[in-house]
Amino acid sequence: MERIKLISKSAYLIYKQCPKYLWYYINDGESIPEPDLTARFNFKAGHFTGSLAKKCFPEGIEVRREKDPENNHRKTLELMDLRKPLFDAGLLCKNACFFNSQPYGIYSRADILVPAENGLAGFGENSDEPGFLTNSICLTDTACSPDKPSGGIILKETVNPGQNCWDIIEVKISTGIKKVNLYDVAFQKYCCLLAGIDIRNCYVMHINKGYTLKGEIDPFAMFKITEVTEKIEKINLQIENDLKNMAEIISGDFPPLVNPGKFCGKHFTCPLKKNCWESISSKSILFLYSINHKMIKKLNESDIEAISDIPLNFSGINEKQKVQIEQTKNSAEYINKAAIANFLKQVSYPVFFLDFETFASPIPLIENTRPYQNIPFQFSLHVLRKPKMQLEYYHFLSDGRGDPRPALLTNLRNLFGFGQKVKSFNGTVIVYDGSIERSILRDLVVFDTEHVNWIFKVASRIVDLYDPFKNFYYYSPSQRGSISVKRVLPALTKKSYDEMAISNGHIAAISFLEGSQLWKESTSGTRQAAYEAKNEADKDFDQNSHEQACKNTGENEIIDEETETVRHNLLEYSKLDTEGLFHIMQELEKLII
Repeated sequence: MERIKLISKSAYLIYKQCPKYLWYYINDGESIPEPDLTARFNFKAGHFTGSLAKKCFPEGIEVRREKDPENNHRKTLELMDLRKPLFDAGLLCKNACFFNSQPYGIYSRADILVPAENGLAGFGENSDEPGFLTNSICLTDTACSPDKPSGGIILKETVNPGQNCWDIIEVKISTGIKKVNLYDVAFQKYCCLLAGIDIRNCYVMHINKGYTLKGEIDPFAMFKITEVTEKIEKINLQIENDLKNMAEIISGDFPPLVNPGKFCGKHFTCPLKKNCWESISSKSILFLYSINHKMIKKLNESDIEAISDIPLNFSGINEKQKVQIEQTKNSAEYINKAAIANFLKQVSYPVFFLDFETFASPIPLIENTRPYQNIPFQFSLHVLRKPKMQLEYYHFLSDGRGDPRPALLTNLRNLFGFGQKVKSFNGTVIVYDGSIERSILRDLVVFDTEHVNWIFKVASRIVDLYDPFKNFYYYSPSQRGSISVKRVLPALTKKSYDEMAISNGHIAAISFLEGSQLWKESTSGTRQAAYEAKNEADKDFDQNSHEQACKNTGENEIIDEETETVRHNLLEYSKLDTEGLFHIMQELEKLII
């Protein structure tokens, strides 16, 4: 093994995104930054999701993980003789390709390998109601159902598939299938075939977005399986050539020259992205508003690299992009005073500046919720009763022990003045990107219809501060083609999120979720254990008794220093969100004077 360089499945997926990243991954791993918070969370979520998927195959055998791929390969071949489903099977081919007389091997792990003679069945065909059906073969996108006697997926005999023939099942935390998933499965199949293992069908086992949590997590209902055998055939034909290209890149003394582009976050966020983009000028065409691959190609073919060099009559340039091009050339702000003044006429006092933070867990954590359902756990509210009055600040942040929505609704209702049976609501609710806030309010009505009247009144008074920037009534070159509040706020007010420990909503959601009892109970198995205890006792088991059974530390839990710091950072981030809206509106008012 000393002379053989191995190309892993991870390396192949990295190559499909960026050859430069591949070179660093193989030759200079120390230069790659540590995985960020999002990557670490996705790894944990993927690991837990994978453990749930394995429960659908109760006869499955775990292949022991070892550092040496050759030992993993040998162990996998030994276990294959048992003709049982295998988890994390590792397969190796030492001489997959050669470059400059140097052999390159390939190595891959498969989430689940199922003996093909058993077939893969037990998935219902009614996508509207993924119930427990027990007599259908899974060939397309259908919901998983258990065999009631054994509690596992039904295995049904097929016609002479061959004694060494298997099906590949790749488990993903997404609710659908992405192109990168096809690359993933294609590489696994290619590796298996070179290792002498016949593959019949390939599947992606992904989360069923229609699943609703009822009691304990039901892995059979939570997953769907989609066959991708035909979809990966073209990719398999490309892999031989891909491996040769990879070998050439890996053997080079320096990383290949790859200019940053939209692909940097195509499949996953590359850890080298920040370093690569640091050298890109803010006037680069890559920062042109709503630019796409087609336009980048056209501009490159015309040898245009800077926004200021784009002719205003260039084919395909829209009116908003023309504004950006002109202001970039002139290094000046664009201000449409009439349009801004007309927008501000919608605002009446008192003004409520509102922002929610939500989490969307791939595994439902709360009764009657779905995978990736947005659950609001925090809000920030600044109130300006009259012009030039002191700004009032209010907030809510869930303790993470249970469903945050009841307490959030009560607090919000009272702050909007509906706690004393007030029937009318005057004033304006300012948000940024109202579609998000309206969606959250709509979901809250579905969650608790008793709040429908006051929520409807609040929603009807929303004015979206996003509109003046979406419509380019104002534009500053410092926005670099972005109309997000993270760019607009510093452009107008010089205030910024840059120095904040939590700087965006995605990080806020993960920071809250990882420290919550909701997440810890689900991923540690405490929730499952509580429901299993309930089933064994065969007695009524309500939400209160569940919470009591799940708590490890009780109501008097002492919040540790790390948790306290995270909560402080969450409050500071959310506070700036709504305080920033106040400052943006003030600056817009100044622009029209």
